[in-house]
Amino acid sequence: MSHELKSVPKQLDKTSSPEINRDQIKLVGDKAFVSVNVEISAAGALGQTAEGNITLAITRKEDAIVELANSVENLHSMNDIGVDVYKAMAKVIFEQTGENVAETKAYLVEMTKDATTDGTKPGQAHGGSIVQSDTAGFGLMHFAPMKGATFFKIWVSTNPDPSIIADFVRTTPDTFPNSHGGLVAVATGVKLWFRIQACNAHGDGIMSAPFGGISFSATV
Repeated sequence: MSHELKSVPKQLDKTSSPEINRDQIKLVGDKAFVSVNVEISAAGALGQTAEGNITLAITRKEDAIVELANSVENLHSMNDIGVDVYKAMAKVIFEQTGENVAETKAYLVEMTKDATTDGTKPGQAHGGSIVQSDTAGFGLMHFAPMKGATFFKIWVSTNPDPSIIADFVRTTPDTFPNSHGGLVAVATGVKLWFRIQACNAHGDGIMSAPFGGISFSATV
C-alpha cells in the first residue's frame, strides 16, 4: 500500500479538541514521514514531534485533574482529622484545668480568638474574579485574602439572575485556603455566576457580590 500523499491535507482548527487535532496530525505526519520526497518526509517528522508534544500535554492534563481531585479529598480528610484532634485536645484541657468549667470554657474561647485574630467570623468576601484557564473544563479564580479567614467556600449558579442566592451550589473544589484562589471545575457552554464566602472557626461570613457571568469553553 502506498503511503504517498496525493492531496493537500485538510485544515485544522485551533478551537477543535486537542485529541482531534492530535489524531489528524499523527495521520498525516506518519504518512508524510515515509515519503520518498525528502522535504515532505522532513515535514512529516515535524508533525510527528508536534503529535508527541500534544499527547504528552494531554497526559499531563489528565494527571493534573486526578491530582486536583485527590488534593480536595485529602483536604477534607485532614479537616476531619483536625476537628477530631481539637475535640480530644479540648477534652484533655477540661480534665486538667480543674472543676471550674466556666473558667475553662472562657480559656478555650480565648485560645480560639488567638487562632482567628479577633474572635469573630469574617466579614463579607470581596475581590472575586474568574477567567477561562488553560485547562479545558476549568476556570481560574482569583480573590482577595481576608484577615481572620481560614478558608473560603466557593459557590456557583447557572441562574441568569445571580441575585437568587438560593440557586448557588458548591463548586469542585468547594473550598480554597485563605490565599488567592485556583482552578475551579466548570460546566461548559452555559453562563455561570460565582460567589465566595470567607469562613473560620466562628462561622461563615457574608457571601461576596456575584462575579463571572461568563461561559466556559470545552476546549482551549
